[in-house]
Amino acid sequence: MTTLFLKTVKAHRPDIEITVASGPQTASLFSDCDSVDNFISVGNRTMSPKTRMKVLIEEIRKKERFDLVADMRTRLDVRTFSFLRKINARHYLGHAKNNYTLFDLNVSPEVQHTSERWLAASQIITGQIEQSSKCLTPQDFCFPANAKEHEINQWQETLPPSRARILFNLYGSSPHRSFQYPEALKLLRLWLEKFPDDLLQLLPIPGHEREVKRLAAEINDKQVVVAPLPSPLSLPASFTLTRRADLIFTPDTGMVHIASSLNAPVIAIYDDNPQNFSEWKPLSDLQTVIFTRPPIAPHERVSIHEFDYAEMWTAVENLLAQHGSSRTSL
Repeated sequence: MTTLFLKTVKAHRPDIEITVASGPQTASLFSDCDSVDNFISVGNRTMSPKTRMKVLIEEIRKKERFDLVADMRTRLDVRTFSFLRKINARHYLGHAKNNYTLFDLNVSPEVQHTSERWLAASQIITGQIEQSSKCLTPQDFCFPANAKEHEINQWQETLPPSRARILFNLYGSSPHRSFQYPEALKLLRLWLEKFPDDLLQLLPIPGHEREVKRLAAEINDKQVVVAPLPSPLSLPASFTLTRRADLIFTPDTGMVHIASSLNAPVIAIYDDNPQNFSEWKPLSDLQTVIFTRPPIAPHERVSIHEFDYAEMWTAVENLLAQHGSSRTSL
């Protein structure tokens, strides 16, 4: 979603020099984006957030003072706020951060979705009115190059024939957004019972590689495969697999936004949180959102598997039928 801002600003104001500071996970995305003039990435996956921010500040301070820092998160913790303050930029652009004296430029709190926030931020900087996220196409985003794309395509050519290739991500950014092993096993087995001609491709999400391989081994069906990717799974590989899939199944996490940027068919499982949904809902033309059951107590954490399976089966049939029609028309 951030690359919407980068491409839009660069298109209207090529004189603006853009620097992106990020962790190592997204290095391949931003370092390959033509709209980024400088990319600062420090540390590795094992480095603590506190240490990474300290090193990142040291790298940022090696550059000249920035004219503007843009941050579209809706909330800031103390550590992140301190990090932004130490950059010592002339101006700070945020989303609904009027209560922070650091921010002198703000996107209205009425702008909810992340993509709309970044488009509104680009409008503030360039003075150009941008299209809504409802009209976005893949050309509006930056994508990482994938050196392994040919190998992934070759591997997929060896897979058995299928009605549809379903890309499964079973893990989110927090435990309650991730399928536990028994529920993941149940989901995959029920899917094969319902749609035995589908090919289920399981994403080996970092930290869950052994669990994913164990799932495939226990099901022991040629229609369930794990992508033979270098560990850990890279962002470019995720994009390549998404492009080749007929349907993506995922909880509310980064795979939703990869699917959105590629306008890929997706079934996304969200918890019953209207605020979170308004900020992070999928943008694909072909998409179905299925919500988990409402909590029965104010602070109950509902697990991601607690949703209506009948609703999901209907969504699978409808999305694959529409996707097939769109491919035929192309």
